[in-house]
Amino acid sequence: MQCSSLELYRALLAIRRERGLGLGSLSWLEGLSAEVLAFVNAPDAGEPVRIITNFGADPVALPEDAQILVSSGPLGEDGTVPTDTTVWLAG
Repeated sequence: MQCSSLELYRALLAIRRERGLGLGSLSWLEGLSAEVLAFVNAPDAGEPVRIITNFGADPVALPEDAQILVSSGPLGEDGTVPTDTTVWLAG
């Protein structure tokens, strides 16, 4: 079941607060399609979070070690990120 936008924002803000995001560094992830926005938010203390947004028509495979914290929509049956979907991953 997909949550409302308000529930999604609340979940994202909670993760941001719990993990201290926004206080450390940000670096771009390379090696993905030009239609994919991907970066790592690494807090000063704690585990980094990878954020992947698929703006393209083709689904995007997640890294094999992916631990999903939150997703803006359902993933594909094969675990891929569909068009117009963002996932936050631990690590």
